[in-house]
Amino acid sequence: MLTNRSAPHARITPVLIVSDVRAAVAWYAAAFGFVEHVRIGDGHRAQLGLPGGGEIIVAEPRPGREPPGAIRLHQIMLKVEDAQATVAHIAAAGGATVEELQAVWTGQATPQQALDRAATRGNEVLRQYEKLNAGR
Repeated sequence: MLTNRSAPHARITPVLIVSDVRAAVAWYAAAFGFVEHVRIGDGHRAQLGLPGGGEIIVAEPRPGREPPGAIRLHQIMLKVEDAQATVAHIAAAGGATVEELQAVWTGQATPQQALDRAATRGNEVLRQYEKLNAGR
């Protein structure tokens, strides 16, 4: 495999489209401890690494590469020692968690109830997507 010193080391690296690259870099650093390894332009793109493993790229929108909206979104999966402490830390940094998971942790729903709600919400998003893309 060819190497490129300016490219991330991971074989697969998520590219998150954001409206403000510099703000995203600061937020991922504060919320998760990411370190900026490469900055390409002031607001064009940045490559971030997580000590201990993990890489992402945050990039500006451009045609064909839009930020998340009502239908499109980003999702990040984490492996952590203390889930509740991690959720609290992310919330303090301005992040959000999936409501269903939080309801289970706080005893407001059983795991099955939370899964049912998540499935219902996912189906609603799919129906919205189908309406928006009908006839394409």
